[in-house]
Order: sequence, then structure tokens, then C-alpha cells
Amino acid sequence: MITGDLSRAERVALVRRTMDENPLMNGKEVAALLGVGYSTMRALLCDPDGSKQRRRRERYRRPCPGCGALMDGSSGYSGGPRLCIACSRRRQHE
Repeated sequence: MITGDLSRAERVALVRRTMDENPLMNGKEVAALLGVGYSTMRALLCDPDGSKQRRRRERYRRPCPGCGALMDGSSGYSGGPRLCIACSRRRQHE
């Protein structure tokens, strides 16, 4: 079972070891055995050190038009947030 207290390298090693020990199981069965989603398992195998994920997330960052602070782009809708949290709160109280 993969838990949150394992490092990424430990999770990758666990997935690989489980796949080696169970060669007849497909990816979805291995993911279910480990208690993770199939996409999580594939992400661990395709990007073991997480560098691709970090580069992708870095592309979402852009400066806030209000104050220039860098926003993280994690708003949940396409295009990312229009203002940083501080500017958004200031605008609500105007």
C-alpha cells in the first residue's frame, strides 16, 4: 500500500517491485493492489523524479496584473487566477 509518508523514490521503487513480482497483472490491477489510481502509478513510472511535473507547474505561474507578485496558477479553471489572493481580497473590499 502506498501511503503519504513515503518519498517519491520509495513509491517508484514499490511500484516497480510490485510489477516485477506480479508479471501477469496489468497496470490497473497493480494500482488497485497498491491502493492508488492508475494515473498516479503511471505518473510515478513515467516521471520518477517529478521533474516533468515541476516544469509543467512552473509554466502555469505568471505575474499578478495588480501587484506583480507571482501566482501559482492553481485556481482549478482554465486560464488560472486573474489576480493574486491579496489583490482579489482588496478588490472585494473596495
